This record gives sequence, structure tokens and C-alpha cells, in this order.
Amino acid sequence: MSEKQSLYIHIPFCVRKCFYCDFYSVAVSLQTGHTADLTAVYTKALINEIKLKSCQNFITSNEIETIYFGGGTPSILSIKLIEQILSALYKHFKIDKACEITMEVNPGTIDKKFLGDLKTLGVNRLNIGVQSFNDEKLKFLGRIHSAEQAENAIAHSRDAGFENIGIDLIYGIPHQSKKSFISDLAKAISYKLEHLSCYMLTFEKNTQLYNKLKQGKIKSVAKEELSDFFIKTSDFLTLNNYVHYEISNFAAGLNHRSIHNSNYWNQTSYHGFGASAHSFDKKTRFWNHPDIKRYINDLDKEVLPMGDREILTSEQTVIEMIMLGLRCKNGINLKKLEGCFNNILAMLEKEKLGMKNHNRFALTQKGMCHLDDITQLFVDFI
Repeated sequence: MSEKQSLYIHIPFCVRKCFYCDFYSVAVSLQTGHTADLTAVYTKALINEIKLKSCQNFITSNEIETIYFGGGTPSILSIKLIEQILSALYKHFKIDKACEITMEVNPGTIDKKFLGDLKTLGVNRLNIGVQSFNDEKLKFLGRIHSAEQAENAIAHSRDAGFENIGIDLIYGIPHQSKKSFISDLAKAISYKLEHLSCYMLTFEKNTQLYNKLKQGKIKSVAKEELSDFFIKTSDFLTLNNYVHYEISNFAAGLNHRSIHNSNYWNQTSYHGFGASAHSFDKKTRFWNHPDIKRYINDLDKEVLPMGDREILTSEQTVIEMIMLGLRCKNGINLKKLEGCFNNILAMLEKEKLGMKNHNRFALTQKGMCHLDDITQLFVDFI
């Protein structure tokens, strides 16, 4: 029997591009008919991609375990378009009855009715892009919502009947104190959220924040300070009964972890739909054009919008297994390493950066602060 697989749906539209974001998306206005036309045309193309990949047997799994709507801002779509996409997925693939269906939502694009309708469609997990409960920090990041809207989004989601709600928060913002971030965390857990993703702010090329950094208009937080943010975040949430199951992710019990993202970290096959969406079949990674116009034009001609592909070497496969495994609380299965890295593992244990537990090796909290450097040790050895 084939293993269960995951589907990712990329919605590349935003009201405004956040200053730190390098994901493929374009800014559109909610106030124009042109936007509605563009999202409808894009949805039609996306549904055609679903149909074509189904007919060409791209996905051979018996059942789909997770569906994830990401972006961009998926909640910019109308309920009608979301329903059309879900209907196409159920028509062309066998969806597990207990399928985790997640949608990323922006507090500035949702209301009570939208959330209620979303729940009715079968979406059973929300990931709300809060980022901060501080208006000053939200403005710095270029978010379109306010702290009040973020709090309302959480409350309205619960009122709509969602029992699996996660939010994103960002730390390491210039001039952000640890006390203020702990205040964000305290606000978050007051809502008894099932999941928290706490990300370190990174300055990606081709973003507004990166340009400001290079121009000397802002300064990044020192690496030592970021490590302290990480440790204090982990300690605070662990103390409040959240499981730190992946370097940036915390769940109110492992039953509330993100199954979809866990499948990525476990190197399970996944399939992406939409402009720039990536897919992985354990041997090959391939992706669609990061261009909405080209994506739509290809699918109008019944042609799959394939951008490029990469066939992984055995070395790359091992490196990815290590890189992804070290991010997680469960760590790496030592049997898969076949004793190749015993000296590195012994050194990490000696320095209290990692620990063996039966047939697995995982980083300690201290080790996770040096994840990139530790991963590089394995890469250099190979």
C-alpha cells in the first residue's frame, strides 16, 4: 500500500507584500473588480492543474492525509473559489476522512461570516498570521492588520467552531525586547491555542527589510541575542505545557502538531499546485513557474506549468534527512546513517549539543541554537 501523501495549494495574492517576505506573491487590491477577475481566472487554472495531474497519474497514493492552503494570502479568495478548489480535490483524489485541511489566514482579510463558511466547507485547521500583538511591530513588518484585528481573528475563529487553531509569531525584530515578546507569548496562550509557530526574523534578499539593512537604515539583532530569544521562548512555552516538537513549532500536545509540516520534515512525498508550488516524490523535486501569467497561459493550453526539476543524489538525500531531522525533537534515525558520522555524533554529545536516545539522535536546546553550524559539519564530512 502506498503511503499517505500531502497536497499544497499556493495562492499567490496579497493585499500588500510584507516587508520581510520572499515567498512568491503579488499585491492586489480588494476594492477592484480586476482582483476578483484575476483570482477567478487563477482558480480556474489551478483546478485545471489538479485535473491534469490526476489524469497523468502524478499522484499514486491511495489517500491524501493533508491539504494545506498557503501563500500569499489564501484568505483573499472568496468562499466560492475556495469551495471550487476543494471540490476539485475531492473529485480527482481520494481524500482521507480524517484529512487535516489547513488554511493560512490574515487577520486583515477575514470576518465572522468568512470563518463560519470556511468551517462549513470542511477546513478544520487555521494558521493565523498574527506575527505580533504590538501595533508598532506590525507596522515595522508591513502587516496590513492591527493587534486588535489579530485578537478578533482568534476569537472569531473559536466562535466559528475551529478546534485546531495555530498562530505565527516573529521574534528578533530590531528594538524588540525579550519582555515584549514574552508578552506576545502570554497573550497567545491566554487563548488556549493548539499551536504556535515562533519564527526568527530573517532578512531575505529582494525584500524591503533586506534593502533597508544593506542601506544601514536598520540593524539586525546579534546572533547571541537571537539565541537568547530562542531559549526564553522554548522555556516559557514548555513551562506552559506546549511541546517543542520542531525548532520553530510548539503544540499543545503532539496530537495538535502540524501533520502537513511534519510530513515535510519526515521527507514524505508531497505535491504542490499553483504558481511556484513545489513537489517532491522522494527522488525528484520539481516546481511550477513562479509567474502567474505564464502559469495561467500554460494551463489554458492544457500544458502543465513545469518550471524545473532536480533529481537528488544519494548525498543530497542524506544531507536533507540530517538537516530536516535535526530540526525536530525526535531527531534522526541512526539506522539510516549506517554509522557514517560516529565521530561527529560523539563530539556533539560531548559538547552537550546533542543526545542519543535508543536508535535516534536529537539536538539539545543548546544544540538547536547552532543548527546551521552543526548541519554544516555533516555537509563538510560528506
